[in-house]
Amino acid sequence: MILDKKAESPADDASLAEAARTCLLAAAMPANVASAIGGAYRVLGSGEPIPVAVRSSATAEDLPFASFAGQQDTYLNVVGIEAVLEAVRNCWASLWTDRAVSYRARLGIDQRSVQLAVVVQRQIEAEVAGVLFTANPLTGKRRQAVIDANPGLGEAVVSGATNPDHFVVNTGSGEIVECQPGDKRVVIQATAGGGTHSCRRVRSRRCIHCPPMHLIPMMCCASTFRSTSFKASIGRSRLWGSPRSGS
Repeated sequence: MILDKKAESPADDASLAEAARTCLLAAAMPANVASAIGGAYRVLGSGEPIPVAVRSSATAEDLPFASFAGQQDTYLNVVGIEAVLEAVRNCWASLWTDRAVSYRARLGIDQRSVQLAVVVQRQIEAEVAGVLFTANPLTGKRRQAVIDANPGLGEAVVSGATNPDHFVVNTGSGEIVECQPGDKRVVIQATAGGGTHSCRRVRSRRCIHCPPMHLIPMMCCASTFRSTSFKASIGRSRLWGSPRSGS
């Protein structure tokens, strides 16, 4: 068994990761699993090939002493059942990226103990997206939420490709207590028919898919705070009794 091999060095971790990924990608998806995914996808889109996000969610992603968020793969604007099945397989394999295996090894987490679910969600055409923390990760204040927002899909924020708008909000009153506009130079947008494309914004030469530069600061602020996601995230935090994060 691949996972029974004891890694003695970072090179061994990389070999373990590659072997695990290769085995997962080479194995056929069980027919009953593929059928269930296909059936659910058809129901989700009422028989139409709708765009979805195919997202990884690993059991060890958010721990009191570690965060694995972003180490597994997510695929945006996936259209069609075959593309969805391929994205699901790639998400499974991403549990064994070199960086994920190395990170678990450094923290002494048993490689055989981690598991991963794949979430398939209907994807909206986002004007603005980003990341929200229901507690301030810098100060630890539980009455402050922190939002980083950017035009387009949230991948530009999550990957660190852009400098987004940054807001700190009082969760009781909704008051914005801090606002730092970002340059928002990189925008990731959905491509017609599936997939995404990245635009690097230049004032003198704007990407035709992106909104004008002078609209961006207003757009991020207005779209973020008229969204129900802010209230929903705060509600989940109170329900679970601990801070949450989401994108």
